[in-house]
Amino acid sequence: MSHSNWAKVGGHRPGAYQNQAFGEAHVRLEGGALVVQLGPSVTGELEHWHHDTFRATWRNPYLGWALVSFDLDSRGRSSMLRTGSWWPDYRRVAEPEP
Repeated sequence: MSHSNWAKVGGHRPGAYQNQAFGEAHVRLEGGALVVQLGPSVTGELEHWHHDTFRATWRNPYLGWALVSFDLDSRGRSSMLRTGSWWPDYRRVAEPEP
């Protein structure tokens, strides 16, 4: 997804997410593409699917793809990363207010 299209999908912006049992997940821009990383070894490119849902195509071809969704808070920013049945959900790590 190009950076210019990023604004079209609302509050889904790069940042860190946390799960107490499984550690951190990160969403970031890499060369203009939106990427999700779950823990140290599961990484995939995100393609906007529908509303707050993205298709993650995992870099490990054995894993295939999965739908990843975001919950939004009252200000329209992502507050939860939902990764489906293979991985747990991750809560957004609070960012300092500007």
